[in-house]
Amino acid sequence: MKNKIIKIVLGVLLLVGGLALLAFPVIGEIMSNQQRSYGISKYRDEIKTSPTPEVVASLKKADEYNRQLYDVQQSGHWVKKPIKYDDVLADSEMMALVEVPELNLVLPVKHGVSQQVLKKGLGHFDDTSVPVGGKNTHAIVTGHSGLKDDKIFTELENLKLGDVFYVTALNRKMKYKIDNISIVKPDDVKRAKIVAGQDYVTLLTCTPTGINDHRLLVRGTRVPMQAEPVKDRTLLGYNKLVYMFALLITLLIAVVTWWRHRKAKRETRHSSTKS
Repeated sequence: MKNKIIKIVLGVLLLVGGLALLAFPVIGEIMSNQQRSYGISKYRDEIKTSPTPEVVASLKKADEYNRQLYDVQQSGHWVKKPIKYDDVLADSEMMALVEVPELNLVLPVKHGVSQQVLKKGLGHFDDTSVPVGGKNTHAIVTGHSGLKDDKIFTELENLKLGDVFYVTALNRKMKYKIDNISIVKPDDVKRAKIVAGQDYVTLLTCTPTGINDHRLLVRGTRVPMQAEPVKDRTLLGYNKLVYMFALLITLLIAVVTWWRHRKAKRETRHSSTKS
């Protein structure tokens, strides 16, 4: 009888432990989303009002920074009085927002690509245009994929040509339609170049998930702002995979626990019969 109780307790503990282990990524993602949501809501509240002189000045500085960056790329010579990167779009904790309707994503963009930045959302490469749009610009933002507790750009590979995403910098909201998707080696920087007359934003992440020896580049070109319905397309995302896997493992553990309990019960009856 004592052994039977021990087996049941162990089975229950195994089940609870397995569920806790499987739930960790989901709980981690929920917590990360909540933390980001606060910052995103705060940023949106800040830009709800009509353009203030400070906002106008900040965007003007960002546009000038991009112009200087383009001139440097074209001529190879530094400007005499360059605008410092850290002084651009520096009035808030984040420099912009990226929204990807197809993936149900809204993520903050911050200066630089340090691990501290990338743990909380997207980072901006400081040697590319800042994400305020305009001709002769190409901003590149990057995010992690394959994290256990946060998906960020894990589902970026599911985007297709023609899908759209949005970038909001202060009170300037821009729409980009995906016109190019490519996979390159980490040291391939040619695709990051500004193209004369174009307004590009590229979303970048490591690929394939878990190996990360290449980079997935999803480039969008600026298009007019107008409502565009999200395409009806089945998307088996990270969360769904986690839930399905958790359900499968839970059922498996339950079946094994039931089978062991039944086996122990039979053995007990068999022993009683022998006695």
